[in-house]
Amino acid sequence: MSRKFRLEEERAKHLQDEIQEEEDKLKAQKERIFGPIVWKRLPSGIKIMDLQSVNYIQAVNIIMEFFVKKNVIFRNTTRFLEDEDSVTSFRDKLLISMMDRSSIIATKEEEDPDIDEEIVGILLLKAVKKCDYGRVFSRVALNSGKPYASIIKFLNGINRKIDIFEEFQCDSYLRIFE
Repeated sequence: MSRKFRLEEERAKHLQDEIQEEEDKLKAQKERIFGPIVWKRLPSGIKIMDLQSVNYIQAVNIIMEFFVKKNVIFRNTTRFLEDEDSVTSFRDKLLISMMDRSSIIATKEEEDPDIDEEIVGILLLKAVKKCDYGRVFSRVALNSGKPYASIIKFLNGINRKIDIFEEFQCDSYLRIFE
């Protein structure tokens, strides 16, 4: 092998190492960007963090099992749980609200990384912006099922009694969805 060829081979190997190092840095940055932010670790072993897509189904199941069955509006005003269209519509709305990535969960921290952490609390949040509030499309509700439609009508009647943007002179606010 000629000396020139060896030098070129070493340069190519060095360049390849630099490229791999850059790719590793970018991969680490992406993991940090899309990884869940842990907001707080409590001494009791509870961790407060962002709700991630891997937790959506488990979170919906918990809301359906504990919140819906005990909530006064769902339990007393209609036969919500008996109407499959209403339940499906509500589950779909939950999933859509989870996808805006502003919700948080509380999980029980596990010492073994192979064991999934159990969700012990959920807070579904939604950022409501004044510029979106006036649009016709933002008021379109894709609900099905008569029981769920009556719940939505009741809740909208309560929520529309006051203009929060006017009352607090703000352009956006954070609403607790569930």
